[in-house]
Amino acid sequence: MITILKINPQVATSFVAIACITGPISGVLVGGLVTSYYGGYNTKQSRKISLYNAWICVACAIPIPLVDKLQPFIGFIWLFLFFGGMILPTFIGMML
Repeated sequence: MITILKINPQVATSFVAIACITGPISGVLVGGLVTSYYGGYNTKQSRKISLYNAWICVACAIPIPLVDKLQPFIGFIWLFLFFGGMILPTFIGMML
């Protein structure tokens, strides 16, 4: 049997907005620091780290439609956006 939860729309909107703002920004900042620490975007180690981050991002995306509470949903969304943002500095450096 499917249970429908009642969630306050203002609370849900504010949590999603906070996750969508802080997740990618902090991910890009941390990803840039990690990439710089390992010698820049051209090193093999930073490419491995980006690959690991991509797999973690996929692992965080899989349970998003399966959770039925607000807190785990926001947590998985934040982690998904964080690890997706962490990939960006290395990939943008490779493309340039």
